[in-house]
Amino acid sequence: MATQKEQTQDAKMIQLALYREYGFQPCLKDIEILESVENPDFPWHLERAYVEIKGHFYTIYQNEFGGLTVQKY
Repeated sequence: MATQKEQTQDAKMIQLALYREYGFQPCLKDIEILESVENPDFPWHLERAYVEIKGHFYTIYQNEFGGLTVQKY
């Protein structure tokens, strides 16, 4: 289980990815991380996260260069 600090850091990264991809920036309290997978080569870096924001579901992927890709479903 991730600590509160790690969850906040992940939520901020997700917030930035959503802003870059869709042009909106949800409040941190609205971001609910359902599941996250850390990169085994770089601890404390997300590889993938499943997120719910106000009833909408997103998957965020991070590539090896640190870029984030957002998929809405």
